[in-house]
Amino acid sequence: MSVSDKQASNWLVRLGHLLFVLSIIPLLLTGLRIAVANEPALIRFSMLLPQGNVHQWHFYAAMGFGVATLLYSIGRVRRKRLPRLTHPKKTMQWFNATHYLAWGLLFVSLLTGLQLISQFSILPVDLTLRLHLISALLFVIYLLIHTVLAFVALPWQTVLRFFSLRNARWYYALVPIALSIVVVGTTSLLLLRQPVLTLKKTTSQIELDGDLREPAWQSANTVAIKTYQGYAQPVDGTTVTIKALHDEEYAYFYLNWPDATRSQVHVPLVKTNEGWEVVQTALGTADENRFYEDKLAIMLSESDQWAGAGTVQLGQHPLSHQPAPANGRGLHYTTDQSIADVWHWKSVRTGLSIQQADDNYFGPPSPSDSEYKRYTGGYQKDRDDCEHLLRWDGQDYQTKPNCGGYVMNWRLYSDDLVVPIRLPKDPSVLKRVAQFDRNPDTSDFGAWWLDWDDTVAYHPDDDDYPVGTIIPSVLSLGPFSQGRGDVQAVAYWRDDHWQMEIKRALNTESVFDLPITDDVYLWVSTFDHSQTRHSYHLKPIRLKLE
Repeated sequence: MSVSDKQASNWLVRLGHLLFVLSIIPLLLTGLRIAVANEPALIRFSMLLPQGNVHQWHFYAAMGFGVATLLYSIGRVRRKRLPRLTHPKKTMQWFNATHYLAWGLLFVSLLTGLQLISQFSILPVDLTLRLHLISALLFVIYLLIHTVLAFVALPWQTVLRFFSLRNARWYYALVPIALSIVVVGTTSLLLLRQPVLTLKKTTSQIELDGDLREPAWQSANTVAIKTYQGYAQPVDGTTVTIKALHDEEYAYFYLNWPDATRSQVHVPLVKTNEGWEVVQTALGTADENRFYEDKLAIMLSESDQWAGAGTVQLGQHPLSHQPAPANGRGLHYTTDQSIADVWHWKSVRTGLSIQQADDNYFGPPSPSDSEYKRYTGGYQKDRDDCEHLLRWDGQDYQTKPNCGGYVMNWRLYSDDLVVPIRLPKDPSVLKRVAQFDRNPDTSDFGAWWLDWDDTVAYHPDDDDYPVGTIIPSVLSLGPFSQGRGDVQAVAYWRDDHWQMEIKRALNTESVFDLPITDDVYLWVSTFDHSQTRHSYHLKPIRLKLE
C-alpha cells in the first residue's frame, strides 16, 4: 500500500468513526421518540427525548449513518494492517469480534429500515418494527463494549487517533466520499419515490353509494397503500385500496380497507343511580380505544416530505407556550404557515348520520381558547359562519339556523357524571339503537346517534328513564351546510371491510382547502374504534389529473 493510499484509508476510517458518533446519537434519540409515540408504557422515560418533526430528523440522521458506514467500510477494506498491540492478544480478539456484532446489527437495522420506507413485505410489519428498535438499542450496547475494549486493547493515544483528522491528506479520500454521498442520496431518493394515483377523466355521472356500480370505476387507476401501527389493527398493517376519477368539476375517490368489526358505539351515556355517566376509559386524555367509532382520515398536502408532510410534531409538550397534548404523544401543526387539507370521516358523527366527512385542516398552531377544551395545535375545523352551533338562551340550547353538524350530548364533560343536553322525546326512539355490547371486538349495529328533532331539552323532573338505560352521546343537526360540508362521503361495512366513496370539488376556492391538481400529495389513516391511535404510512401518494 502506498503512503497516499494508507493516508486516505486511515482518513476514511477516522471520518467514518466521527460520522458514526455524530449520527448515531440523533438517530437513536429520534427513533426512541417515534417508538414512544406508539408505546404508551415508554412515555414516562421520554422527558429527555427530542420533540417536533422527529421523523424528518431521523431520516437525515439515517442518511448520515449510511454515509459513515460506507466510508468506514471502504477505509477498512483498503487498509492492510491494524495498529500494533500493547496488550494481550485475547483482548484484541474480543475487540475484533465486536465488529462482527456491529455488522450484524447494521444489517438488521438497514433491512428493517428499508422495509419500513419501501413497504416491501419481506418480514411482518410488527416484527420489522420490533427488530428495528431492538437492533438500535443493541447497537448502543455494542458501542459501549467496543469503546471499553478499545481502551483495554490499545494505547489510549491510538484510540483517540481514530477520531483525529489532523495531518491527513483528506483530498486522497475525495472520490470515496463523493461516491458514498451519491450512493446514499440516490438510494434515499429511490426509496422515497411516491406511488402515483391518476384521476381518470370521466363523463359518467357518479352516484355516491359506497360501491363500484358505474363502469367508469372499472378502468380507474388503483393504488394500494399499506398503513401500520394503528390500534387494534393487524400486526402486518392495514392496506387501503384507493381508486380515483374526476369530471373536470369534482374529484371522486373510492376507498376500501379491512376492519374486522363495525364499531359504532361512541362513548354513550348510561343512566346510573347518581345520574348520567359517559361510558369511556380514556376520553379525557384523548386516548379512548374501547368505546369509540371507526374513522378514516385523508390528508392533502403540497409537500411530499415523508411521514406526514411536516405536520407530525411528536412529544409530550412540543409547543412550550401552549398546553400540552392530552395524550402525551404529540400534535399536528405546520411550521411554515402552510396548510394541509384534512377530510375526517367519522362513521357515526359524520358518516352514517349525515354522509359527509368533516372538512378540517392542519395549519400553524392556534392559541388555546379554553382551559376546559382539548388543545389540538394546528388541527382545526374549516372556519365558517356555523361555529358555536349551540347558544344557551337561559332555558334551553338553541341551534344556529341553516347550520348542520353534530354536538356531544353533555353540557360539561368530566370523568364522572354529566348533565345531558337532550333526551329522546319518546323511548321508542331508542329502538334504532342496537343492544349495547361492551366488548370492542364485536360489531355494533343500529344507529348510534340521536337526531336533534327526535329529542327534547333535558330537565331533571322529566328524566324518568330507568337505571341502566343507554342513549347515544351524539346529537346530529343534519349535514354541514358551509365550509365543513365540502366533502360528501358514503360508506358501508360488509364482509369485514369498509367501502367508501368520496366526492369533493376540484377547487372549493376556500383558503382552508387545497385544490386537487397535479402534484398534490395524498395520505390516508385508518382508526379502528380508536380516538387518536390511527395507522399511518411514510410515503405519500402523488396525484395526477388525466
